[in-house]
Amino acid sequence: MWWKIYFWIIALLLIIGSFAILEFVPLAFMDMVSLVLEFATLLGIFAYAYKKQVLDKRYWKTLFYINIALTIIGLLELYALPKNFLSDMFPFLQTKIPLDDGSILFATLLYGPAYYALYLLGFSKKTK
Repeated sequence: MWWKIYFWIIALLLIIGSFAILEFVPLAFMDMVSLVLEFATLLGIFAYAYKKQVLDKRYWKTLFYINIALTIIGLLELYALPKNFLSDMFPFLQTKIPLDDGSILFATLLYGPAYYALYLLGFSKKTK
């Protein structure tokens, strides 16, 4: 039951957030990638919450690794590296959407269970 509630909360926040970022159109490359990844992650939460076989395990593994890598990059830039260090070094990582430190940390914590669901979808020993 918790996973279904979590799915609907994330879906609602993602829909509201999608309308909010229309203010920043045209979006930067990383903004578009992030939006696609968020909807793909939402699909993973749905698949796990409702016990549906949506895509292959390889897809969920790949999505899990990409999400974890981007989260680590974001947290490194937020807490360990100078501000915009990686974004200046790799311009494709730049975003047009202004986010403060609290927003980034909140989103990271909010998506923790989603990463766990992706992990379970990609690495579970059960064959569906």
